[in-house]
Amino acid sequence: TSVKFVYLNRAKTQLRFRPYDLKVVMRGEQEPEHFVISATGVVHMAPGAPSEVMQLSEWMRESTLFNVLTRIKFFKHYLIGKAFTQWQRNVRFKMYNLTRKKLCKTFFVSKHTFARTLMDLHRHSYDLSTYSMLTVPDTKVEYLIDKFKEVQQQQRTAVTQEFSGGMDKMETKLLKLCDSVTQRANVPDLTTMESLEQYLLTNASVT
Repeated sequence: TSVKFVYLNRAKTQLRFRPYDLKVVMRGEQEPEHFVISATGVVHMAPGAPSEVMQLSEWMRESTLFNVLTRIKFFKHYLIGKAFTQWQRNVRFKMYNLTRKKLCKTFFVSKHTFARTLMDLHRHSYDLSTYSMLTVPDTKVEYLIDKFKEVQQQQRTAVTQEFSGGMDKMETKLLKLCDSVTQRANVPDLTTMESLEQYLLTNASVT
Protein backbone atom coordinates (compact mmCIF):
# COMPACT_ATOMS: atom_id res chain seq x y z
CA THR A 1 0.00 0.00 0.00
CA SER A 2 0.97 3.65 -0.33
CA VAL A 3 0.61 4.30 3.41
CA LYS A 4 4.03 3.93 5.03
CA PHE A 5 3.54 5.96 8.23
CA VAL A 6 0.62 6.83 10.48
CA TYR A 7 0.53 10.02 12.54
CA LEU A 8 -1.23 9.95 15.90
CA ASN A 9 -2.02 12.38 18.71
CA ARG A 10 -2.81 11.51 22.28
CA ALA A 11 -6.51 10.77 22.75
CA LYS A 12 -8.51 13.11 24.95
CA THR A 13 -9.21 11.06 28.08
CA GLN A 14 -10.09 13.92 30.44
CA LEU A 15 -9.07 12.93 33.96
CA ARG A 16 -8.27 9.31 33.15
CA PHE A 17 -4.60 8.51 32.68
CA ARG A 18 -4.41 6.61 29.39
CA PRO A 19 -0.95 7.17 27.88
CA TYR A 20 -1.36 4.41 25.29
CA ASP A 21 -4.65 5.68 23.84
CA LEU A 22 -3.86 7.40 20.52
CA LYS A 23 -5.92 8.94 17.74
CA VAL A 24 -4.99 8.80 14.05
CA VAL A 25 -4.74 12.20 12.32
CA MET A 26 -3.81 13.42 8.87
CA ARG A 27 -0.30 14.61 8.20
CA GLY A 28 -0.02 18.25 9.19
CA GLU A 29 -2.69 17.91 11.91
CA GLN A 30 -0.38 16.38 14.48
CA GLU A 31 0.25 18.24 17.70
CA PRO A 32 3.74 19.26 18.91
CA GLU A 33 3.78 16.03 20.91
CA HIS A 34 2.71 13.19 18.65
CA PHE A 35 3.54 9.67 17.56
CA VAL A 36 4.58 8.18 14.24
CA ILE A 37 3.90 4.48 13.72
CA SER A 38 5.31 2.37 10.93
CA ALA A 39 5.18 -1.36 10.28
CA THR A 40 8.17 -1.96 12.53
CA GLY A 41 8.20 0.67 15.25
CA VAL A 42 6.81 3.66 17.09
CA VAL A 43 8.48 7.06 17.31
CA HIS A 44 7.49 9.45 20.08
CA MET A 45 8.07 13.09 19.12
CA ALA A 46 8.08 15.68 21.93
CA PRO A 47 9.14 19.33 21.71
CA GLY A 48 12.36 20.12 23.51
CA ALA A 49 13.20 16.43 24.04
CA PRO A 50 14.95 13.75 21.96
CA SER A 51 12.75 11.40 20.00
CA GLU A 52 12.04 8.01 21.53
CA VAL A 53 11.97 4.95 19.30
CA MET A 54 10.37 1.67 20.31
CA GLN A 55 9.59 -1.54 18.46
CA LEU A 56 5.93 -2.01 17.63
CA SER A 57 5.80 -5.36 19.40
CA GLU A 58 7.23 -3.81 22.58
CA TRP A 59 4.69 -0.98 22.36
CA MET A 60 1.83 -3.48 22.06
CA ARG A 61 3.19 -5.48 25.00
CA GLU A 62 3.43 -2.44 27.27
CA SER A 63 -0.03 -1.29 26.21
CA THR A 64 -1.50 -4.71 27.04
CA LEU A 65 0.22 -4.83 30.44
CA PHE A 66 -1.03 -1.33 31.22
CA ASN A 67 -4.61 -2.30 30.38
CA VAL A 68 -4.36 -5.41 32.55
CA LEU A 69 -2.98 -3.49 35.51
CA THR A 70 -5.59 -0.73 35.29
CA ARG A 71 -8.34 -3.36 35.56
CA ILE A 72 -7.06 -4.34 39.01
CA LYS A 73 -9.24 -2.74 41.67
CA PHE A 74 -6.36 -1.01 43.46
CA PHE A 75 -5.01 0.73 40.35
CA LYS A 76 -8.47 1.28 38.84
CA HIS A 77 -9.66 3.36 41.80
CA TYR A 78 -6.26 4.69 42.89
CA LEU A 79 -6.74 8.31 41.76
CA ILE A 80 -10.26 8.50 43.21
CA GLY A 81 -9.08 6.99 46.49
CA LYS A 82 -6.09 9.32 46.65
CA ALA A 83 -8.27 12.37 46.03
CA PHE A 84 -10.78 11.23 48.67
CA THR A 85 -8.00 10.58 51.20
CA GLN A 86 -6.53 14.04 50.60
CA TRP A 87 -9.96 15.62 50.94
CA GLN A 88 -10.54 13.72 54.20
CA ARG A 89 -7.19 14.89 55.60
CA ASN A 90 -7.96 18.51 54.67
CA VAL A 91 -11.38 18.33 56.34
CA ARG A 92 -9.90 16.81 59.50
CA PHE A 93 -7.17 19.46 59.58
CA LYS A 94 -9.74 22.23 59.10
CA MET A 95 -11.88 20.84 61.94
CA TYR A 96 -8.76 20.59 64.10
CA ASN A 97 -7.93 24.26 63.45
CA LEU A 98 -11.48 25.32 64.31
CA THR A 99 -11.39 23.31 67.54
CA ARG A 100 -8.00 24.75 68.43
CA LYS A 101 -9.26 28.31 67.91
CA LYS A 102 -12.28 27.65 70.13
CA LEU A 103 -10.07 26.21 72.85
CA CYS A 104 -7.67 29.13 72.64
CA LYS A 105 -10.57 31.50 73.30
CA THR A 106 -12.03 29.60 76.26
CA PHE A 107 -9.35 27.25 77.60
CA PHE A 108 -8.00 28.50 80.89
CA VAL A 109 -4.38 27.40 80.57
CA SER A 110 -4.09 28.70 77.00
CA LYS A 111 -4.39 32.31 78.13
CA HIS A 112 -1.13 34.20 77.95
CA THR A 113 -1.60 35.44 81.50
CA PHE A 114 -1.68 31.90 82.92
CA ALA A 115 0.47 29.96 80.45
CA ARG A 116 3.85 31.28 81.57
CA THR A 117 3.04 30.87 85.25
CA LEU A 118 1.72 27.36 84.67
CA MET A 119 4.92 26.34 82.89
CA ASP A 120 7.02 27.73 85.75
CA LEU A 121 4.91 25.83 88.31
CA HIS A 122 5.35 22.60 86.37
CA ARG A 123 9.09 23.18 86.22
CA HIS A 124 9.37 23.84 89.96
CA SER A 125 7.17 20.83 90.71
CA TYR A 126 9.40 18.62 88.60
CA ASP A 127 12.48 19.95 90.40
CA LEU A 128 10.90 19.04 93.73
CA SER A 129 10.13 15.52 92.53
CA THR A 130 13.81 14.91 91.74
CA TYR A 131 14.93 15.38 95.35
CA SER A 132 15.41 12.26 97.43
CA MET A 133 14.89 12.11 101.20
CA LEU A 134 17.14 9.07 101.45
CA THR A 135 20.72 8.88 100.30
CA VAL A 136 22.21 5.49 99.56
CA PRO A 137 25.85 5.32 100.63
CA ASP A 138 28.55 3.85 98.47
CA THR A 139 28.82 0.10 99.09
CA LYS A 140 32.60 0.40 99.22
CA VAL A 141 32.40 2.65 102.28
CA GLU A 142 31.62 1.12 105.63
CA TYR A 143 29.11 3.04 107.77
CA LEU A 144 28.36 2.64 111.42
CA ILE A 145 24.74 3.13 112.41
CA ASP A 146 25.43 6.51 114.02
CA LYS A 147 27.29 7.74 110.93
CA PHE A 148 24.47 6.49 108.69
CA LYS A 149 21.89 8.36 110.79
CA GLU A 150 23.97 11.51 110.57
CA VAL A 151 24.27 11.29 106.79
CA GLN A 152 20.51 10.74 106.43
CA GLN A 153 19.77 13.68 108.71
CA GLN A 154 22.02 15.92 106.62
CA GLN A 155 20.23 14.73 103.46
CA ARG A 156 16.79 15.44 104.94
CA THR A 157 17.91 18.87 106.08
CA ALA A 158 19.24 19.76 102.63
CA VAL A 159 16.11 18.48 100.91
CA THR A 160 13.89 20.38 103.36
CA GLN A 161 15.68 23.59 102.49
CA GLU A 162 15.27 22.87 98.76
CA PHE A 163 11.59 22.15 99.29
CA SER A 164 11.14 25.36 101.23
CA GLY A 165 12.90 27.38 98.54
CA GLY A 166 10.85 25.72 95.79
CA MET A 167 7.57 26.38 97.58
CA ASP A 168 8.57 30.01 98.10
CA LYS A 169 9.25 30.37 94.36
CA MET A 170 5.89 28.81 93.49
CA GLU A 171 4.10 31.05 95.99
CA THR A 172 5.79 34.13 94.51
CA LYS A 173 4.68 33.12 91.01
CA LEU A 174 1.10 32.61 92.17
CA LEU A 175 1.00 35.95 93.98
CA LYS A 176 2.23 37.75 90.88
CA LEU A 177 -0.43 35.96 88.84
CA CYS A 178 -3.15 36.97 91.32
CA ASP A 179 -2.01 40.60 91.19
CA SER A 180 -2.00 40.55 87.39
CA VAL A 181 -5.50 39.05 87.22
CA THR A 182 -6.77 41.52 89.79
CA GLN A 183 -5.43 44.45 87.80
CA ARG A 184 -7.04 43.14 84.64
CA ALA A 185 -10.35 42.63 86.42
CA ASN A 186 -10.37 46.20 87.71
CA VAL A 187 -10.18 47.75 84.24
CA PRO A 188 -13.50 49.58 83.67
CA ASP A 189 -15.74 48.89 80.72
CA LEU A 190 -15.30 51.81 78.32
CA THR A 191 -17.31 50.42 75.43
CA THR A 192 -20.25 52.82 75.96
CA MET A 193 -20.39 56.61 76.11
CA GLU A 194 -21.97 56.55 79.60
CA SER A 195 -19.22 54.40 81.07
CA LEU A 196 -16.54 56.58 79.46
CA GLU A 197 -18.09 59.77 80.90
CA GLN A 198 -18.36 58.16 84.33
CA TYR A 199 -14.72 57.08 84.15
CA LEU A 200 -13.56 60.61 83.23
CA LEU A 201 -15.66 62.19 85.96
CA THR A 202 -14.29 59.77 88.56
CA ASN A 203 -10.69 60.45 87.56
CA ALA A 204 -11.33 64.21 87.51
CA SER A 205 -12.78 64.14 91.04
CA VAL A 206 -9.86 62.07 92.29
CA THR A 207 -7.26 64.43 90.85
